[in-house]
Amino acid sequence: MKPLAWLRRRPSRIGLRLFAFNLLVLFVPVAGILYLDVYESRLLETQERGMIQQARMLAASIDDGEVVADRAMATLSRLDDTEIRASVSTTRPVR
Repeated sequence: MKPLAWLRRRPSRIGLRLFAFNLLVLFVPVAGILYLDVYESRLLETQERGMIQQARMLAASIDDGEVVADRAMATLSRLDDTEIRASVSTTRPVR
């Protein structure tokens, strides 16, 4: 037999299928790991947007142009039963 004669021979169909399956087994986990970065960044963006919207809603329920301590305390006391943490801070003195 000539050297490199086995290279000229066509691979069997089962050999090609096994090779394709092995490549699939190799690349599916790699693609999954690479996708996790995209998933994490989108998840963080969504969470940040939700937190910003919640902060805006809380600020709108408290603030009518000036901070009113009674309204702020009433709104925050309604949040006691939930798992939301909130605080009110201002640079102006509270009446």
